[in-house]
Amino acid sequence: MSSLYRHLRSLLLTSILLLSGIAQGCKTQDLSWDSLKAQIRDEFPTVEHISVTEFDQQLQKQLQQETSTHILLVDVRKPEEFAVSHLQHAVNLEDADAILEWAQQQQAEQIILYCSVGYRSAKMAQMLEQQGWDAVVNLEGSIFEWANSGRPVFLGSEAVEVVHPFDPFWGQLLDRQYHSSES
Repeated sequence: MSSLYRHLRSLLLTSILLLSGIAQGCKTQDLSWDSLKAQIRDEFPTVEHISVTEFDQQLQKQLQQETSTHILLVDVRKPEEFAVSHLQHAVNLEDADAILEWAQQQQAEQIILYCSVGYRSAKMAQMLEQQGWDAVVNLEGSIFEWANSGRPVFLGSEAVEVVHPFDPFWGQLLDRQYHSSES
């Protein structure tokens, strides 16, 4: 998928959210997690979603168990976003074929995808489902909500305190204290 196509998809979703906000008498500054999550769930109804809290609990449970499901955590953001910070142990893959190949090599039982807010990862989850991978989950709220809740983000193995804000519009959903100077 070309970057132009991805950019146009992002602009389309932004326009839809802006128009729905205008229709409801909202300003762009009133972009909310609830409206965004509802929009993503409506657009990708077959995709399974996991909340940041549920995912964190799943990770904690796995750390306490000797045998656990092998989860592949995939950041589908652009490399320049991943280079600012990411979730611990995540790999950065933007292509469905590359994700499936890596999952097979790693003998993953489940793939959990994330991006900035959950839209790109939901789209990728849908693509993986269409290619026959059933055990795929979208991290709802993705890295923005993860960071906003005070959970750690990393650059390699080092904990950092910034996240790439993607762009000024979507960056509204990331608490200002976590904005990197990259955009």
